[in-house]
Amino acid sequence: MIWFFIFLLTLIILAITALLYHNLLNISSPPYVPTINKKVKKIIIRELKNSNISTFYELGCGTAEISFFVKKNFPKIKVIAIEHDIFIYLIIRLKGILLGSKIKFYRKDIQKFNFKNKKSPSLMYCYLYPKYMDYLYHNQKFYNNKVISLDFEIQGIKPENKIILNKFNFQKQILIYNFLSK
Repeated sequence: MIWFFIFLLTLIILAITALLYHNLLNISSPPYVPTINKKVKKIIIRELKNSNISTFYELGCGTAEISFFVKKNFPKIKVIAIEHDIFIYLIIRLKGILLGSKIKFYRKDIQKFNFKNKKSPSLMYCYLYPKYMDYLYHNQKFYNNKVISLDFEIQGIKPENKIILNKFNFQKQILIYNFLSK
């Protein structure tokens, strides 16, 4: 039994080392930056409690902390976490397996992901560069969704709500867009 925990700890240390090494070498991908603001979680809770949302997406999920948080607090909601980076994806898959999570993890480029559930409303949480936000908007990936974006705006689109965060924090604003069908 002790050997299993030593093996697991070694695997986790190797995964973290590989992640750090990969991030240093991979200049073309956005860097991994965790969501640290508690206001994001409060807003997500508010949006999920006050709606008929059936699916939650975390786009560019990183360690999927928000997805795990949503699944824990709203077990009936379908949670989908999408990450492009192979090392981060492997870490969250391992974490999901160890926790027995029912989150659907996908290793995909969000520009190529097929958002199938267009009929029922979804909530999307994004911490993506503006070019990805613009792509998703202009290719109607946000259709029939409420979108919460940390920091990055959709160019030319006014958010339903804009919350300014602590100016000393590197995460500066939360933007909420409503693309739900009326």
